[in-house]
Amino acid sequence: MSWSSVIGHERVKEILTGSLKRNRLAHAYLFTGPEGVGKYAFALELAKTVNCEKHLPEACDECASCKKIATLQHPNLHLIFNLPVGKSESADDSPLEKLSQDDILGIQEQLRLLAENPFYKLKISRANAIKINSVREIRREATLTMFGSGKKVFIIIDADKMNDPAANALLKTLEEPHADTMLILIPKMQDALLPTIVSRCQHIRFESLSEDIIGKALEERKRLDKKTAREISRIANGSYSKALQLIDSEYQNEQKQALDLLRLLLTRSHSEIIAVAEQIAKEKERPEIETTIRLLQQWFRDGMAIKENIVNPKIETDDIALGKFIRAYPLWDYQRTIEILEKAVSLLDKNVYIPLIIIEIAINLRLAVGVTPGAR
Repeated sequence: MSWSSVIGHERVKEILTGSLKRNRLAHAYLFTGPEGVGKYAFALELAKTVNCEKHLPEACDECASCKKIATLQHPNLHLIFNLPVGKSESADDSPLEKLSQDDILGIQEQLRLLAENPFYKLKISRANAIKINSVREIRREATLTMFGSGKKVFIIIDADKMNDPAANALLKTLEEPHADTMLILIPKMQDALLPTIVSRCQHIRFESLSEDIIGKALEERKRLDKKTAREISRIANGSYSKALQLIDSEYQNEQKQALDLLRLLLTRSHSEIIAVAEQIAKEKERPEIETTIRLLQQWFRDGMAIKENIVNPKIETDDIALGKFIRAYPLWDYQRTIEILEKAVSLLDKNVYIPLIIIEIAINLRLAVGVTPGAR
């Protein structure tokens, strides 16, 4: 992969290639923006470029250094991420020292998946925070002899998950940077970082990817037909990671499950909806529930566009279920429904109790069409 093959973000590419050409790279970067848009992919590409044996503003993807970084095997590349706490672990132990063999094997498998797909989200059991051990390892590694003539690059994934001791330890590293090291912080929430950490990094903001960029990438990289790629890109909400998840989870099946849920919310009694909501909370993670809500949201957007005779070539009007719905509910308030579902996504992000979110959706959907909540 090279800059030309990283998806979207032309402005970010210009910033980084310009800095590379002028030899004016920062010693620390803060990559912020929505999840799943390629922040880690850019961080990895930057690490590859500064260590490429051809010393150009773009990685060659052919030298031994490029290949090692692509497989996460280069000694100058260090990934810092959430880890579980080992039995009897102290702050003086190395990050992996007290972990079980099963923990180590699980981490290795997650890194293998990340090497295959830079948009993959790490899923490590019992890993809830970045440990101070990991941050201290940065300082130790920074003082060791570097491999080759590039830079040691430390990519801190979910940097906002550092506890206070870890954050303070990182601050010391940022205050006393080594000439041949680079730190790239990728937080979910910038506000959760210490202001003193943020102020010592060059901030680069990533935006959501457009539907066209995601759709084109799905066609070219995943060999999807144009119709399916277009449908997935419209509900990915600007996230290429989300688009890939939809492919892996079989998009058509996800769509069917979303419509099945809609039918339940509109036709079941209040007590039955509570039971359904509690069952969903047990069986699905928040990202899966968000996907379901986004699918419904896009479905209602299509319904609104068709009902209002908006000419939009992106909308497939051969959706039988949607046609039946429009005829069955001629007074349905589509705009209000879209807003209801957007609020539900916001509540998910705020970690509101999942059954409450689903029950609120059911009540508000029925109000949108004038059905009494709890009626059969």
